[in-house]
Amino acid sequence: MKPTYVLLFLSFAAIVSACSSDSGSDPSTATGGFEFDTLEVIGTSDSTIPTDPPPIDANENEGVFRILWESESEERYTASLFASKDQLPNNEDDVMIAQLSCNSGGVCGVSTDMSCQYRSDNTVECDGQPADLTAWFDALPQRGWIVLRSSNEVGRIQIQSVRVEFR
Repeated sequence: MKPTYVLLFLSFAAIVSACSSDSGSDPSTATGGFEFDTLEVIGTSDSTIPTDPPPIDANENEGVFRILWESESEERYTASLFASKDQLPNNEDDVMIAQLSCNSGGVCGVSTDMSCQYRSDNTVECDGQPADLTAWFDALPQRGWIVLRSSNEVGRIQIQSVRVEFR
């Protein structure tokens, strides 16, 4: 009778250990190919003359600038773009300038090229979503960051940022 209990115990232990395995269940360590290769901002001035940081000027090129990024995967993710005074989108004074649901067949996906417009009334419009930066500015010109915060369906977050100068 004891060998039966030992076998039953070992079988139960094997099942429990298989169920409690956390291979990839933690969103902060899940991979799934959810990585971003590049984030680039092409400012409003002539792109043949690179400047660092790229200027975003309402009086140049009608204020039109571009935000480009590439992902290594085709899985679904949410992309949020912020104007930030640092490289992280977590300050209360950061301003969200766009938020998109992305996948390979949608507005954004593996390769994204978004056109935005900065206007003299201190608003930025990316993909039809206006955002007012007036309270965010300390003075003009204002150096800051365009930050891309993306999260996939299991909660894994990627953050990339590019330094810019609003004029």
